Amino acid sequence: MMLIVDAPTVLQVAAMVSTWTPLRLVEVKSRIAAYRADNCAVNTVPRPPCPLLVDGKCSVYQIRPLVCRAHNSTDVAPCRLRHGGMDVAIEGELAPLEAKVAVEAGLASALKARHLDHGFGLEFTSALGIALDDPDATRRWVSGEDIFAPARLPAHVLQLYLDQAEQGRSG
Repeated sequence: MMLIVDAPTVLQVAAMVSTWTPLRLVEVKSRIAAYRADNCAVNTVPRPPCPLLVDGKCSVYQIRPLVCRAHNSTDVAPCRLRHGGMDVAIEGELAPLEAKVAVEAGLASALKARHLDHGFGLEFTSALGIALDDPDATRRWVSGEDIFAPARLPAHVLQLYLDQAEQGRSG
């Protein structure tokens, strides 16, 4: 699954990851580089795991992105099939997804009031790589620089994602 996030999410995760030991940081940067070199695994089936997974567990679980928090399943069987490479639908509860949309809308509104671009529409791994490579990323973003431009998904890809999310909520 492609994770589509906003700039504050990326910066929060990058701030945590940048405190890791040098060896651990090199390891995650290496996984991010491989992921990015594979065009963010857009055409890889099955998609490789998130570069932040270590031994099958999220290494930033306590601050994981909203999109990760919102996705859920009411049945483990389709998850196992998807993990094995099959393209199957995974059904879950709608409330977490609806809460995610509401929180994202609130964040976008608050940032807009402060003349900041919320940056929604970023491919998470690529944007995280940008933030980790630039120790000044937060300052540059707050000053209005579009440092995440290379990680921004094209409008048609983002619209496809939003349309699929809407279909999942309505039917």
